[in-house]
Amino acid sequence: MKQRYAVTLVSPSSSNSPITIARYLLHQDDHTVQEIIAPEPEDLPPARDVKCNSLFILLPSPLAYNVFTTLMQRYHEPRILVVGRGKEPYDYLPYLQYKANGYIQEERILFDMPGAVTDIMSRGVFSGTFNIKGFSINARLPESDALDVFIKSLTRRQQEVFHYLRLCPDMSHSEIAEKMYTTRATVSRHMFDIRRQAGVKTHAALLQYVAGLYER
Repeated sequence: MKQRYAVTLVSPSSSNSPITIARYLLHQDDHTVQEIIAPEPEDLPPARDVKCNSLFILLPSPLAYNVFTTLMQRYHEPRILVVGRGKEPYDYLPYLQYKANGYIQEERILFDMPGAVTDIMSRGVFSGTFNIKGFSINARLPESDALDVFIKSLTRRQQEVFHYLRLCPDMSHSEIAEKMYTTRATVSRHMFDIRRQAGVKTHAALLQYVAGLYER
């Protein structure tokens, strides 16, 4: 008999394509489904309003990473499956590094979601994540106390820019802006603030500063 699970869909809209497909797939497998419409992190409900032991499925949105980090902070050891639009390492590694249980591409939601739900709820991780082109378990970034302190000193949007900087130092501000659904000018401003927080003036000096944090 197929196991049934409690699943919480987190989406910026109740009527977009990803949530419609996810809703259909989950009901087909007879899972218990709760929906949270959260365009922004502040829209997430308190932990008491979410089903216990639920699997969160985070659907694509402009503020998906901010919603994700809030989920991690607000709920106790949440299990999270991220559905994202991108397939490059800098699209999924920020989630996996911070303990998401799996990542699937939006274009493969029909094929991967049923197995991902079962994998995560029974084994804690979706093994299909490791089939993403270019994924390497060795690409997960090391952490240090100094690095953690520096990251926590940044705002949430600055943290997102910083993650792209760490994962792909050669990304242009325009490329980061496209991933974050914002403008190049906004990314440039965040990068300026990050350099100021680090006490450096140039991009090269910032990269050197970050490299030094790993060694502390």
